[in-house]
Amino acid sequence: MSTFEDEGFLSTSMDEWSRACLGQYPEWFVLCREFNRYCVQLLPKLAHNNRQKHLTVALFLRLLSLFESSIILTERCMVNETKIQLRAMMETLFTLKAVSIDETTAERYYYNNIWEKREALRRYKRYGSDDLLKGLDLDKRLEELNGVIRQKRIVQLTTKDLAEKAGLSDFYVSAYPVLSWTAHSNVIDIGQYIHGESDEEIEEVSWHPLMEGVDKLLLTAMECTIIGLQSVTELFSLDAAEEIEKYSQRYHKLAVANKKPRDG
Repeated sequence: MSTFEDEGFLSTSMDEWSRACLGQYPEWFVLCREFNRYCVQLLPKLAHNNRQKHLTVALFLRLLSLFESSIILTERCMVNETKIQLRAMMETLFTLKAVSIDETTAERYYYNNIWEKREALRRYKRYGSDDLLKGLDLDKRLEELNGVIRQKRIVQLTTKDLAEKAGLSDFYVSAYPVLSWTAHSNVIDIGQYIHGESDEEIEEVSWHPLMEGVDKLLLTAMECTIIGLQSVTELFSLDAAEEIEKYSQRYHKLAVANKKPRDG
């Protein structure tokens, strides 16, 4: 059996860590897996026949796969990697809800890729090496994209815009920036690997599996997916409100129970 010191998170010893994590948070993993199964079983009912519905289904599929990956990562005691997934989940949720509640936003989102392509090529032209640019007529392509942007009156749609349109600004200004610290490897976040008597002196840098806070991460993943599913079922007029409420009550009950001080 290989150890963490041998192969990190790919070591066979991680199986023991996974069993320990499942044992410490059994209710959370059971709930998340049951809810995921419910979401997957609803997918055949999402008959999409216009652009808004096409985009909503595609975004929900992305949200659901990120939810599943967060379960896999937390079970593997990869807490920081789960935080990065949760940041992506929130971005997907902002877009999903904004698109599902407003057809105009859905159209703006659909064409926003033209704006993003134009900005990427501008950066490419400014900073790319000659070797990379060889054989590419960027000026011509930029002119084409600018023409489409003018014709369709495309205006940039930011993550902040989508969060506001989705009515999720509270997420955007609270949990989202904290999760972004991890995604961007901010010193605030990577400081967890660094140990010393003070901020001025680093004595050790270490790396190991983590189980602390897994319940909070799974709670966040559940909340994002539940909000996303509510948006989907409302757009598709599915009779799922009662079942979704049952899952909401279960995860709120677990969250309250986890806040209570433990014996000993």
